[in-house]
Amino acid sequence: MAGVFYNQGQYDKALEWCRRVLAREEKALGVDHPHTLTTAHSMAMVFDSQGQHKKALELFRRVLAGREEALGVDHPSTQNTIRCLIQLYEEIGQMEQAHSLRACLHMPQGPSS
Repeated sequence: MAGVFYNQGQYDKALEWCRRVLAREEKALGVDHPHTLTTAHSMAMVFDSQGQHKKALELFRRVLAGREEALGVDHPSTQNTIRCLIQLYEEIGQMEQAHSLRACLHMPQGPSS
């Protein structure tokens, strides 16, 4: 349901569903379980879409740490979180952090400014 609401631009409803699911997954599976981290990643995307960049950044960092530990840096889910973090860092003007993550993954640098 969170994904449906997110795709419809109903971010408050998406966030409400993410919170419910995340609480249940953390209790049942633990905070670092891949399913829990996927829900946390979705929640971070909602925060980003709402312009709540600080909350999104904190959550994406938590997800990245958990995914690197559980899945490894080369796993597609981990790389997806890294790409989202790069985009968020660029959006808020933290180019050094974006550059650092990009260099770590050997991703293209994008347009020069």
